[in-house]
Amino acid sequence: MKKILVFSDTHCGHYVGLTPPKWNPRRDNDDLAAYREALYDWVQARTKSYGKVDVAILNGDAVDGTGKKSGGTEQITVDTNEQAFMCADWMKTVKTKNWFMVYGTPYHTGDKNDVEDIISQIMGCKIESTLDLEVNGRVFNFKHKIGGSQIPHGRATSLLRDKMWNQLWAARGEYPLADVIIRSHVHYNVVVDTPTGISVITPALQGYGSKYGTRQVSGTVDYGFMYFEVTDKGDITWTREILRGPRTVALTV
Repeated sequence: MKKILVFSDTHCGHYVGLTPPKWNPRRDNDDLAAYREALYDWVQARTKSYGKVDVAILNGDAVDGTGKKSGGTEQITVDTNEQAFMCADWMKTVKTKNWFMVYGTPYHTGDKNDVEDIISQIMGCKIESTLDLEVNGRVFNFKHKIGGSQIPHGRATSLLRDKMWNQLWAARGEYPLADVIIRSHVHYNVVVDTPTGISVITPALQGYGSKYGTRQVSGTVDYGFMYFEVTDKGDITWTREILRGPRTVALTV
């Protein structure tokens, strides 16, 4: 049996991104630092519960970038090299035989230079735009970006569209036919598990509280990661790890 952990959207460098302890400043807002610490500790505890895994994948947006749209006001640091080392420090704590990475979006990870290349070099792991990974005879297809939806019943549409595109590419003999489609980017979790395959949008590891999320988005988001097992016979099971808890309370007047 093979064990697989799938993470995405760590957004290291953002003030609610995944932040290892030595990178967690307590300069202006101790509540925010405590929030980052709680998020990181939860990820570490839940990851540790699975023991050593055969494969771990970081499916894009490993760093948050310079925060051009907000003038860097949401960043712990705008130095993308520091953000890369921050992410690598966390990745080193995951007990796995093999790390793989997938490129994220240019806004976060670099328009001209791919910052995630620095992380892959530090970790000595392969990074791809699209990753096809065969595990015990089952093909997992990873790509970071997927279209989002602000209507609850539309969130699976773009995911199933990608599944059909994969089937069409495979019918032409140009790409492997995937048993599992995995996408990320939109920070909410969707799983469509059918006899013809499993299609997944992963939860994110950026916490609640970005300006974009709080001011422009109404839909729910999910903080967490995914775990898969593939038996020697090729049977696939999956588990989602999602952190739940109140994010805000109503003001009293």
